[in-house]
Amino acid sequence: MAYISGVDKKVRERGIEIFKKKFQSLAKRILEGRPPAFIIPKRTLSNTIYDERRRLLLLGPEMLRRSFLDINESRKFMQSTLMAAIIYDALVNNEYPTIRDLYYRGKHTIVYRDEKGRLRSEYTWDEQRESDSVIRDLEVYLGLLREELLILSKEKGKVVGNMRIRSGDDVIDLSRMGHGAYAIEPTPDLIEFIDVDAEFVLVVEKDAVFQQLHRYGFWRKYKAILITSAGQPDRA
Repeated sequence: MAYISGVDKKVRERGIEIFKKKFQSLAKRILEGRPPAFIIPKRTLSNTIYDERRRLLLLGPEMLRRSFLDINESRKFMQSTLMAAIIYDALVNNEYPTIRDLYYRGKHTIVYRDEKGRLRSEYTWDEQRESDSVIRDLEVYLGLLREELLILSKEKGKVVGNMRIRSGDDVIDLSRMGHGAYAIEPTPDLIEFIDVDAEFVLVVEKDAVFQQLHRYGFWRKYKAILITSAGQPDRA
């Protein structure tokens, strides 16, 4: 049996439970003879509010109804249920897909007849940006970030300094990385900060500058946490 960290196990169990709760209510509507529909917060600028206490931009109260029986929404409904099934299977089977994996797993041809009986075919989605949009819809529908569904993005960025963290079941000392540095993992929200001894955090965009400062011992001399994003991050 493959090793699974305690943190990942808890995240999987929570994700599976939320999936069941959300989609059992959808199945109940079908069994009762009611048209199935997703009720999803609108991901639009007009439905964005600023939470002053938390200093965050959040989605507002406006909701979008995506119904299977609405001809304008049926394709999106199909895509949402398809993507949800793929992500749920990945959670149950202890997999760690990327958004690219999910795009390929779900892309296939659907053959059907239109209202005039003509044979038609089309892809479940044409481009990855289409499947990415479906993933974002599912994030707001489930109330979970993709990282909380263990959907991974490419590791990008490094950090070094007087700090210890717990990643999975392991404790990592970021002050003992030699000439290297800790590669920031794709699920940073699952990291536990054990202790930090620093006066400030310095973020530099370029990896070359990061390497120079690291080798000069900048973070030791000035008690800093030194981070590089190594360019534009895939996931902010």
